Amino acid sequence: MNRTNSMSNVLVSDFYKLKKLKSVWIGLIIIFCMLLLSYCVYWIGVNVVESGVIDPNNPEAEAIKTETLAMLGLFRKSLLFGSTSAVSIELFVAIVACIFIGKDFSCGAVAINTARGAKRAQTYFSKWISLVTLFVAYACITLIFSGIFSAFDGRLGTFGGAEFATLIRNFALQLLCGIASVSIFTMIAFLTRSSGAALATNIGIYVVLSLVISLINIIVGINGKENTQVWSYFMPLQQIQIATETGKLTTTQIVAVTVIPVVYSVLSTLVGYFTFEKRDIK
Repeated sequence: MNRTNSMSNVLVSDFYKLKKLKSVWIGLIIIFCMLLLSYCVYWIGVNVVESGVIDPNNPEAEAIKTETLAMLGLFRKSLLFGSTSAVSIELFVAIVACIFIGKDFSCGAVAINTARGAKRAQTYFSKWISLVTLFVAYACITLIFSGIFSAFDGRLGTFGGAEFATLIRNFALQLLCGIASVSIFTMIAFLTRSSGAALATNIGIYVVLSLVISLINIIVGINGKENTQVWSYFMPLQQIQIATETGKLTTTQIVAVTVIPVVYSVLSTLVGYFTFEKRDIK
């Protein structure tokens, strides 16, 4: 066995390349800034409401204040229990995946490694594992800082076993949904084999699909139909939004954040790998 082409060596090489990518660190900085800015908006909003900006002569002033603070509280809660989704970690991993994989194709690294004896399965799954690890790292860092910022707030209220269990449940489900998204992004990057084309496709799918689904839900909701979002639970890249819910999940939602991510992960990985296996490397 050629140890220079073992899976462990391919993984070490990919982790090293990933660590050297500027986009990885730029993405981390932007994620942190977005999270900090979100909490700043919350803190400023609370201070403005509590400073007496609402006319005290208004008979509904107290009710408005209470309602506004409750809305801000829900916003802060979403930042903690849905931290992975709140700062769009999927989008940053999608960008890194395009650059990471596309660069190896454009500079000929994939062709050289294959010529030296590296198996295509090693190449594909090493990239996939590296990007999944990056997603998990981003998610963990975001959760840690969300917890720190929430603790500084002083308005978190009771945070007992039930709240902690919900936090862990949401985080685990967000990771599962994120792995499905990474699998899709990896497949697209291997299909396009170009950083530019992969970026356009991944970002296009991520942004346009979300906008189209939101628009359809609004149009359907105008007719007064209930549960207009149920159908969107099963669309690609939409499951992580469900995993941010702090309440009890419905049966449909449970299926959407457990079974569907596995299905998308398996299908996209099979398509991406077998397409890569059959095509010539140029």
